[in-house]
Amino acid sequence: MEQAGADDRGSRTPGRASGGSAAAILVLYGLWAANYVAIDVNTLLPLAKQILARAQEVNATGPLVIGNRLTATSLLMLGQFEAARVHYDRAVALYVPEIAPPVGGPVRPGYRSAGTGLSAWALWHLAILNAALKDARAALENAREIGQAGTLMYTLCHAAIPEILAGQVAWQQTHAED
Repeated sequence: MEQAGADDRGSRTPGRASGGSAAAILVLYGLWAANYVAIDVNTLLPLAKQILARAQEVNATGPLVIGNRLTATSLLMLGQFEAARVHYDRAVALYVPEIAPPVGGPVRPGYRSAGTGLSAWALWHLAILNAALKDARAALENAREIGQAGTLMYTLCHAAIPEILAGQVAWQQTHAED
């Protein structure tokens, strides 16, 4: 893995990591994703911290958005809700679609929806219920504005949890129509 980030030559585009850094972050992201699906919570946070550290080294917006979101999700899965919330807030604040594409790829407008939707979970666990519902609804509104089916489905899945726990049945019926 050390060699994946060894060559950082190449042109820099604002918001993007250079070649070697982008490749290293993408490899780590793939490992993180595999462990997320496997629910290997003991491996997620160390991988997310590596991604965030590399993102901080290259100081590019896209990798910083990804690093903070993955760190937040790892912390959320470990029950560290306040720390997760801080990283979700950072990821959402950093994300500007026009200048913050993900590492080595096209702009993904769902990053704000995903971060805000999952932040609602952290807020719910911290018993900040009104803010959790506000974030869930903001995530859904953002996903609808984007107009991509995949983004909306992902956001519906995650934003629905705080609403279901709050007994917001009418909202769930509205979402079923999406």
